[in-house]
Amino acid sequence: LLQFLLHGDFKNSISICKNFIKFSELGYFFDQILRPVMYEVGNLWKYNKLDIGSEHVATNTAMRIIDTITSKTKSKPNAKTILVCTPVGEYHLLPCLMMETFLLQLGYRVVNLAPSAPTKSIINYVLENKPDLILISITLKDNRNSAKRLLRELTKLKIPILIGGQAVQTRDEFGIAKVLGSPKVAQLSKIVKEEIR
Repeated sequence: LLQFLLHGDFKNSISICKNFIKFSELGYFFDQILRPVMYEVGNLWKYNKLDIGSEHVATNTAMRIIDTITSKTKSKPNAKTILVCTPVGEYHLLPCLMMETFLLQLGYRVVNLAPSAPTKSIINYVLENKPDLILISITLKDNRNSAKRLLRELTKLKIPILIGGQAVQTRDEFGIAKVLGSPKVAQLSKIVKEEIR
């Protein structure tokens, strides 16, 4: 899959995905295949073994895979609504797309405001639409302070909030929000059910 993504080979990439989920669950595809491959892409770029153009090709191809899966997934009528977002400055969209697709498959209604929506826009959306749960994703450590500012505003609205991603290091740095760290996508089902009973 790594080689197919780096070469923008959508046909073979989606074939791997479809073959995997014939015998397993989508969450496991994200956790065991796509996520480790994308971490490897990131590491190759970080250590100058891959140029940014190739990294973008791989990421865009991965997003096309997720988009293809999402287009065939519908939420249930009267489903609980989950808002997925990132703090301002956080442009990593792929984790949010994986969460969106997985939660849609479980029947939730998912609204994805990622990446990097201004805090005011997120607050306005929440006030107008009153989602049942807010998921915040942070990939880069540099964006932890903007996440804390977003959380300060969101916690005033009394809606359950989950925060996670590679940049989340400790449970106590984000106040009252439930901190996920970098959970497996397949674990989200249980965690979300507990938060929005």
